[in-house]
Formats: sequence, C-alpha cells, structure tokens
Amino acid sequence: MTREEYLTYVQETYQNYDKSVAKVMGGYEIFNDPCETFYEEYTQILGHFSEQGKPEELEYAPRDFYRKVTDLEKNFVKRLANWQGSIENKIKFSLKNKDVERYQQKIQQDFENISVELTRVQKIFPALDLQTIQQVFVTAQQELFATEPDTPDASHTTENESYLDFVKATYEKYDKSVAKVMGAYEIFNDPCAVFYEEYPQMLKRFVENGKPEALEYAPRDFYRKVIDLERNFIKRLSNWQSSIENKMNFSLKNKEVERYHEKIRQDFSNISIELERVQKIFPDLDLQLLRNKFLKTQQDLEQVLILGDKPDKVALNSQNESKSVSEVTAKTTVQDAGFGDRLTSLYKQFNEAVRVVKSGEIHDLTHVAFYRAYPAMLQEFNQNPLPDGLEYSLKNFYKEVLRLEEHYLKYQDARLRNFNHILEHVPQNFERSLIQTIGEVEKIKNHLNNAHLLFPHISFGGVKSKLAHCLDEYITPYQNQVWQSEFHKQHAGQLLFSQKPIIVGKEDAAQFSLNLDATKAIYAIYYGKGLIKDEVELPNVAQVDCSIEAYINGTRHEIYSLMSVDKLKQGVWLLDILPETASLAHNKTMVEEWAKVLSSLEKERKEVKLYIKLSRRNLIHKGVIFNLDCTQVESDRLLQNAKEITTELEKKELDEEAIKDQLEAERLAEEASKDIRNNVEYMQLLSEGANLANMIVSDTQNVGSQYFRINEVHKAAHQLIYAERLAAMNEYGKPDDISGQYNTEGAWFDDLTAFAGKMEENWQQHIKPQVLALFDRAYQEKSQSIKQALETLKMAYQLCEIMSSNFTIDDVEQQRQALEAASKELGGAYGIVTSKGFNLENAGKILLSDRLIAIGQEDVSSFKSELKVNEQPTAYLVAYVDKPIRYASYMMPEDYRPPALRLAYETDYQQEEVVLTAPYLDKKWLDQTFALITLLPDIQKDADSYVTIKIAEFLSNLSPRMHQVNFTLSGGMLNIYEKHNQQIDYDTEVKLANGLFKVDLTGVDTQALKNWVQQQKDKFEDNLALSRPLPELFGKENIPFDDENLSVENIETLIKEANPSWDIKQIKVLARPRQFVVTKHEITNKPTSKTAWGTIGVVYQLDDWCYYSDNVVIVADYVSEGNYTPWRLLGVYEQVKISCRNI
Repeated sequence: MTREEYLTYVQETYQNYDKSVAKVMGGYEIFNDPCETFYEEYTQILGHFSEQGKPEELEYAPRDFYRKVTDLEKNFVKRLANWQGSIENKIKFSLKNKDVERYQQKIQQDFENISVELTRVQKIFPALDLQTIQQVFVTAQQELFATEPDTPDASHTTENESYLDFVKATYEKYDKSVAKVMGAYEIFNDPCAVFYEEYPQMLKRFVENGKPEALEYAPRDFYRKVIDLERNFIKRLSNWQSSIENKMNFSLKNKEVERYHEKIRQDFSNISIELERVQKIFPDLDLQLLRNKFLKTQQDLEQVLILGDKPDKVALNSQNESKSVSEVTAKTTVQDAGFGDRLTSLYKQFNEAVRVVKSGEIHDLTHVAFYRAYPAMLQEFNQNPLPDGLEYSLKNFYKEVLRLEEHYLKYQDARLRNFNHILEHVPQNFERSLIQTIGEVEKIKNHLNNAHLLFPHISFGGVKSKLAHCLDEYITPYQNQVWQSEFHKQHAGQLLFSQKPIIVGKEDAAQFSLNLDATKAIYAIYYGKGLIKDEVELPNVAQVDCSIEAYINGTRHEIYSLMSVDKLKQGVWLLDILPETASLAHNKTMVEEWAKVLSSLEKERKEVKLYIKLSRRNLIHKGVIFNLDCTQVESDRLLQNAKEITTELEKKELDEEAIKDQLEAERLAEEASKDIRNNVEYMQLLSEGANLANMIVSDTQNVGSQYFRINEVHKAAHQLIYAERLAAMNEYGKPDDISGQYNTEGAWFDDLTAFAGKMEENWQQHIKPQVLALFDRAYQEKSQSIKQALETLKMAYQLCEIMSSNFTIDDVEQQRQALEAASKELGGAYGIVTSKGFNLENAGKILLSDRLIAIGQEDVSSFKSELKVNEQPTAYLVAYVDKPIRYASYMMPEDYRPPALRLAYETDYQQEEVVLTAPYLDKKWLDQTFALITLLPDIQKDADSYVTIKIAEFLSNLSPRMHQVNFTLSGGMLNIYEKHNQQIDYDTEVKLANGLFKVDLTGVDTQALKNWVQQQKDKFEDNLALSRPLPELFGKENIPFDDENLSVENIETLIKEANPSWDIKQIKVLARPRQFVVTKHEITNKPTSKTAWGTIGVVYQLDDWCYYSDNVVIVADYVSEGNYTPWRLLGVYEQVKISCRNI
C-alpha cells in the first residue's frame, strides 16, 4: 500500500480497535470486548505496521496507537502472571462451589468467558505458551460439566476416532496452506497444491462431524479456521484483488521495457495459479470482473511478449448473472425451478448482505435491496424446508437467514448504549467536531431506517426521539444552510466531473460522468457534507495551500496552488481542470498546473485517481477514480489555451487590485481631509509612541540602579520606530484636545517632539558615564576572568544599542567602535567582533558547499547553487551575519525569555521550520558571525545537531525529483506563552540570512535517510529525557478543588480508568479561585459543558520510561436544568518523556 493509504489505514484501525488494544494491554476482561474482528485481524495489522513503520505524519493519538500495537505482546507478557492467576482463581472458586446451587449460573458464565478469553489470546499471540492454563481449564471443565455418555457401539467409536485422526492429519498437512488463504497473501507460492483439490471434501466432513473437542488446542483451532476460511478470505478480498490489479497495471505500463519482461511473465503465471486456486476452494465467489480484466490484459500484452499458457478456461468460466431485486422479492418462482435453484440465486446476491446484518453494521445504503426483500424472503424460507444434497455454503446461508434477527439482537444492549451516548453528547460535540458529529448521527438515522425494514417490530426505546431532537435542533438547520440544492443533498461528500460548465442549483445529473475526453473542457465540483472549511477544520488564515495528488496509471503527479479561505466558506467547491474560457475558471495556478500535467502524458487512455488536501488536511483521502481519454490530445493546444486563460485571469486580478487601491486611496484622502481631532488612529499612534518614549527616558535615567533592565528598555526602543511617529507628526501637526476621549492637550505630541533631545541629554548625563564605568570595570576584571570582562563589555555595548535604535548620535558610534576594539583585544569566543572579509561580503546570505567549510579560509569553488544528492554524499550550509548573532537578533542575556533561532526551509509546495532554544540551541552560535549547518548528513555517523536531524527528515519526505529549497535563518526571543509550539515573539524576530538552492533528489533512496532520522530522533530524545528535570510545579503543595468529586484520589481514578497501563507516581492539583469554566454553544448560547479550571498534572511510568504532563483536562457535560454529568477525563495533553530516576 502507498504511504497515504497506510496513514488512512492506521487512522481507521485506531478508531476501530483502540479500546480492544487497551483491554489486551491491561489483561482485563478480554472476553467482554464486543469487537471480535480485532482478534481475527491483529496479525495482519501488526504486519502492516512492522512493514511501513511509525506514522510520524499523524497526530499523537494514532501514533501512540501504533506504539501500543507493536508493543502489545511485550506489555501483555508483563501482566501474564496476573492474567493467568485471575483465571485460576475463577476455576478454583468454581470447583469449590460446584455443588452450591446459587453459584451455578455464575460458574457457567465464568467458564464461557474463560473459553472466549483463551481463544482470543491464543489467536493474537500464537507463540505464547498457554498449554498449562489450557490443561487446567479443560480438566476443570470436564469435572464440572461432564455428563454420563451413552455407551456407544464399537462401529461408532471407530468412526469417531477415525474423524479425530483425520482432523490431526489434515492439520499437520494443510495448516500453512489455510494460513496463506486466510491472509490472502501469495497463495500461488503454496507448494501444497493438493490442498486446493481436497478442501471441499475436508470442509464437508468437518461440518458433518462438528468440532473435535477431544483434541488439543492447535487442531481444534485448525478446525475453526477451515470452517471460517471463506468468511475470513472475503474480509481481505478487496486487498487481494487490488494486489492483482496493481501487478497488471505495472505490466501494462512497463510492457515495452525489456528488463521487466521476465517479471511480467512470472507475475502472470502467479496470477493464473492464484485465480484458479481461489475459484476451486470458493466456487461461489464472484471473480468475473477480475478474470475478465486478467484475460484482456493478457491479450494486450501478448502483442509484445509471450506470457505462456493461458489460464484454464474451465477454471475461469463466468458464473450466471444475478437476478434483479424485483425477481428476488417476487412471491412466485419459475414453474420448473425448484427451491434449491432459488436458494442458490439468493445466496449469490445476498450472502454478503447477511454477513453485514450479522455484524450489526447496517448504517450504509449498500444493501438496502436486501433489507427491503428480507421479510418476504424469511417467510419463504419458513415455508420451504432445506433441500437435500446442497453444498455447505448454501445450507449455512439458509440457516443464517432464519437466525438473522437472533444474530442482530446479540449486541442490542451495547448498541443502544452507544447510540444514546452519541446523541446525548451531540450539543457539545457539534461545536468541537461538527462534521464527525453529523456523520455519527447520520449513521444512527440510516441504521434505524434499515433496521425498521428488516425487523419492523424491534423497539429502539428513546433513541428515536433523541435522534429526532438532534436532527431538528442541530443537523437539519446546519445542512439546510449548506446544501444549495436537492442535487447537492444527494451527492454530499462526492467529487463529480463534467465536460459542460457546472451551474450550482441547476445541475443536470446526465452531465456528470467518470469517462472524460481530454480534448474537451473538463470541470469538477466537490459537494460538501458541510462547509468546506468545517470538513477539514481550516486554520484562521487568509489563504491555505491546496494539494491535489493525481495518480495517472499509477504515476503520481501533484497539482499545488494557494486557495482563498473565503472561497471555502461555502458548501460547494468548483475546481479547475480544463476550463474552456477564463470566465469559467477560478484559480490560474490550478489551470496552469493541470495543463502541464496533461500535456506531458502519452496518447492513450488513462485511469486517474485523485486525492485532495487543504492545508495538509485530507478532504478526499479514499481516492476518486475516473477514466481519461488522451489519445487525441494536442499538447501545444492545451498549454496555449491555459496560457491565454491565466493571462486573462491575471489581468482581471490586476484590475480588481487597481479598483481596491483606488477605493483605498479615496478612503485615505477622505480620512486626511477630516478634522485631526476625529483621527483616532493618529491619536493612538501618538499615545503608543509617547508612552514608550517616556518609559525609555525614565528607565535610562536609572542606568546603574537595581531597577534598570536592559532588555525591557531595548525592546521598547526597538518597538518605538521613532521615525514613523515623527513622519506622522510632521504630516498631521499638533492635535487639538478631544474632550471626553483623549484629554491630552497635546501632551503626547510634546513628549514625542522632545524625545530626541531628552535622550541625547540622558546619553550625556546617565548612559555614557555608565558605559565608561563598565568599560573600566571590564579591564579591572580582565586579570581575574576574561569571560567576565567580556560579559561586562556586552552590557556596555547594549546600552549603546539602545541609543542607536531610533536616532544617530556620533558620540554613540564612537563608543561602539571602542567597545568592539576592546572586545577583540580581550579575544576569545565571547568577543563582540563584527564580520570581516568573505564573511562581511556575504552577510545576510546562506551559502551551500559540497565540503566542510573552514571559516576565514573559505574555498569559493566549493560553493554551489545546486546539489545532486545522488552524486554528493554530504553537503553543508553556512549563514553569514554582519555582527554576532546575539546582537544582530537583539538577544538579551538577562531576559526571562530564552534566546531562540528559527531556521525555515520550504519548497514550492511544502514548508517546515525548526525553532531552536535550550536544550537544542548550540550557545556558541550566538557569539559568532556565522552559523554552520549540516544539510546532508553522513548516515553512517551520529547527527552533529538537532537541526541536522530536522533538515534530513524534511528532505526524506520530498519526492525524488528536482526541488527549489529556500532557507531562512531568523533570531529573537522565545514566546513563553507558546512554550509547547516553540514560537518566537513576532516583535523580536529579526531575519538574519537567506539562501535559495536547487536540490535534486532523483534516484535517491529516501528510505535509508528516513531510517537514520528515526534512529537519531529516538537517540536524541532519550538523551534529553535522561537529563530533563521534573518541573517545579510537582514540588508545590496541592490546592484542591471544593468539589469532592474532583479530589486528588478521584482525579487519579479517572486517569487510571482511561489509561490502565500507566503506573501513576504523582497527581498535582492547583485549583484556581474560579474553579470551573462553562462552555456555551455559539448559536443557542446554551451550556454544553464545564471544565475544571486550574492546573492538573500527572507523573506516570510506562515500560522503562516516565512521563509528565501539566495539562490534564477534566470536563462534565451539560444535561439540562443546570445539571451536569459526572466528571470525565477529556485528555492528558503535552506529555513529556523523562528518566524515572529524575522524579
């Protein structure tokens, strides 16, 4: 599977099986897990996870699910003794109380549960030795439930022993063959061909004789596998068919490439064997479409190469076509057709539908025809006994239809609890995850409708009234706003294609098709389930990146453009592919990119599969397939038409911009003509400037006192931008008093006007004397500590920087130069040294070299503008700055916020960055006029820095082609309020250097780089965790909540119930005076929930590491009339890894 398919697979398995994994990890009540399919599919899930690796692209929860699955057996083994002890205790209790009447029902239930649990554990951990506990269980079972058997005659005994021998013999011969078919994997590679001949007879004998209870676990389990083989294979049928289709597509694509001929011949031989074997053991399986495609592909390829013998015509005969639904539901049959023939016809059409109803997943509309037909079919089956001589599959189908209601009702209580839980939480979930909530409610609605068709007498209690309330209050009003037509409603969530212009609200169903001609105009439209922005939860920005991945006959192409979020605040999205004119186009970049892609294709019919992402979030992730006829495409005409459309669109944009500019100019002229007393913006500008100016003047008078903080004054000076205020003052002049709003009498204007003079006076009276005093102190400290002397010089240098931020004083510049000379004289890495020579000539640039860079001895010939990764094993970047990075970025060593660097790197469609602060930031960088960065590491060695790992990860995720990569280095102070997102305060960030390079990844094995990155990240994070201290928060006294239900003990219980595998070490609670916050619905203004307001932290151990979080969120959901549900854990967020010895 592709990486995109794998990520979707991880997400789906997480949603389906997270609770099952938690049960197995905890070794607790595994029998009570309603999700039976997990235990069937675990081996396959683990195989995919092991093959594809960690899904780093996903959010924390599915990434953590991957870890749980891959470590599941290890974690279960840790709890194995407790799990076995629990089972043994139940067995001892049963044996002790076997004669006590009131315990009989409990004993019976316990043994049923133990049987389920043993079977499930052995399924998912086949290598686990459970022989001892199984023997104890079987022995106890015989003692408790054995009945006196009838004395059999000798012939019966011989026959039974013969059957047991047959089961053991077939198990030893065919166990591996059964496993191959169950996994639907390389069935052609099974050396045991006789299995596929003997399977029908084996199955028949197994069905007639029943389960071989007298045998050991392994042959008993083999019996179960054989009985369920067809059902398990059908689960994997789509994957198996896709695997064969992929091989055929590869063969067609590479039929002219001679080096692939042998592979193609082998593949077709294997497919032929596989199709024949599967049809032999499952004769009722409809493989007609796949066989037809195989034969057609084989014919196409035989024009180029000889494939060998054609597949057996008898084995590949097509089956009879299914009858229509009207025939199925008819009460009479053809006179000469018996009930057996009719049963066969019904089986072919509805066997899969029966399986779906048994599972209880009847929320989709795929099998509505069966749901409508079922009552009449059930009546017919009740009136007609089962004919003799039928195959097992038909007998089983007949029995399943009669018992279908019993199967469906098996989990009715759990189903109703689930429905009620979803519907009760719609008010709060509707606000948090709108589209997901709508989907869940729609599933319940469809389920109830389909259940009514199947079993009209079954009651769903209060679910129907709750559903009606949710639909009327939330879902329907929202959908009525979104859906623009009945056609939209019918096709919500679908991407449709047309060769005629699409007019929303006036669509003609006949105009849409999946067979398109590339010589004609092509339009596409996505009908949203909700507003497009809601479907993908877009960030609050003006534009987002749109990425369309088009797999054309298996080859990936990407169409990338920027989209205005305003265009996505609606329920439909018109996409450009090949518009006829500019008036029918919407996005010039998309028009141009599609033309480039389609003009590069060979002239043949293509299969196109589309995936769409907005802001890296999946809008269409399952892929939409259409056929495209490119046989008559004229590439030049396509490109010319696209150029004409984009030119016209650009002109239209310029005209719109000109109109906007004109309107803005008119607005500004009107503002300028107003009385200055009404110009609030100007007054605010003066207010800001005057307040900052007064602060700077006041604080610089305190130079040398304990109240003076260089960083605060420096920040204020940097923000003042005095020249901007001065220009505004010169334009508008002195304002009049605005009574009641700005009672200033021109004070701000006067303060700013006097600022320069006051600061020059401050320089002479306060700052310069302090600079000189620091100068002298540095030379006194020189004999004791060069480092301390240099730090003292830095303070003096920063005072000079304050003066030069907004205006120039000659004396200040002279002192700066003297300080730099003194720093250089004292020497060392701590000096304030401006760059020289090659460094100074390239200040503000990032350069790329194919070898290690020696600062001061640079070899100009080593610097490149292009890197061919396949030809160059390592590469390096150097960023040059005109002064030490600390000063170029205005970093203050006394600041409570740590200094930080940001390295951003982006291609034409992908952007990432790494923000470096302690402990990742190499402090020596701050005192250098350059930064050395490894661009392409030697993967045989460990990484030299965290930056190297992040850049390597970025490169490993790029496609294997030529890319333009833009690098930007910035510096500033970390925003402490964004500590988990690692952002720099925007008002302190300064761009230091930039470089744009071509990086050619053609032919590069990016997987090796990915493996190196993962290894280094783990090593780097582990090293950090070893030295990471526990935050001070966990040393403070608890401040408990007033609500006794939020006691420390109850909070620990909530966390433990949600995370049974955690060994909790500490809970920390710091309640705030206002102890909870109520969240209200934005439309109805009704409460939806309340959140415990304060800091809640937890420290716990999992495996060999400990973790802490200071962001535990606990909520209670609103019910009605001021009542709330009991408190529940919403999540434990921002977990940090730490060595257990550090807690």
